Amino acid sequence: MRCSDATLYASILRFDDDLLVNVHFWGNAAAASPVLHLRSGAGGDAGVAANVMQSFDRVWADAQPVVG
Repeated sequence: MRCSDATLYASILRFDDDLLVNVHFWGNAAAASPVLHLRSGAGGDAGVAANVMQSFDRVWADAQPVVG
């Protein structure tokens, strides 16, 4: 787990090649917004899952580990 100052419009939970993406719509609680289950394709394709993983990796690289 890490903390980031980035402005995010989705919660991304990553499990190897599987992603759960909770897209945050303005004015909706996270619980009332859709959760997408994405799976990256073989070979690191340029599909939606690959783009979400690249975004996740950029935020993760700048985030700080939670100490506690």
